[in-house]
Amino acid sequence: MSDQLLISAVKKLEIDDISLASCNVCKKDDFVPTFNKDVLNIQFINMLTGHSLGDINNNDDYVNVIIYHYMAGFRALPKDLPEDIASNEESLKKRILVEVKAEFNAIYFMKEELTEEEINVFGASNVGFNVWPYWREFASSISTRMRLPNFIIPFKRMREE
Repeated sequence: MSDQLLISAVKKLEIDDISLASCNVCKKDDFVPTFNKDVLNIQFINMLTGHSLGDINNNDDYVNVIIYHYMAGFRALPKDLPEDIASNEESLKKRILVEVKAEFNAIYFMKEELTEEEINVFGASNVGFNVWPYWREFASSISTRMRLPNFIIPFKRMREE
């Protein structure tokens, strides 16, 4: 069923733009990456955070759009934390050296109206893949500017159902 919904949604949508909507970069005051070349434990997060519907004026013709909101981020922690700290999120938060989060807007023209199911299936299946190259470039650029040790953002993978 969801394959048919996805096929239907893809036919009804045309990508228009992907843009950075907001970002937050925090570094622990006493962490100086230039002088600390220790290997870090890098953790990643990414998720669809919502969507909104609207219309835009395109050459005096209003076009219906859907804007998906997608968040991606990483945090750097010291390597080899004791298990009691590594398994406790509250303890981990106190050990974060760097945290970067970015929210992207992925805008699609709607050639036809979508059902709520189509909107949800497309958002869960496609939006992350469309945003991913922008996120990888952003994360790579910001981590280089912060002088963090080099790391690679992993491939965006399909969820196994």
